[in-house]
Amino acid sequence: MHERELRSTEAALELLDSFKRLRTRGIIRQQMLSKSLDILQQFGRELDATTNIFNMHKARCASSSCALLL
Repeated sequence: MHERELRSTEAALELLDSFKRLRTRGIIRQQMLSKSLDILQQFGRELDATTNIFNMHKARCASSSCALLL
């Protein structure tokens, strides 16, 4: 699920980047570019969730035989 969210975030940023290059009305362009903050905030939430999952598994492995893999 997180990989899908990451691709969605990446695709959204790429779409906004393509709007930077288009000659659109100022207000439309401005509204599209303002969405970049929303997208980056979502990316931050996805990154936090991924970090939490990693740390949870890391903590589990610390006390078991998979500690050798860390």
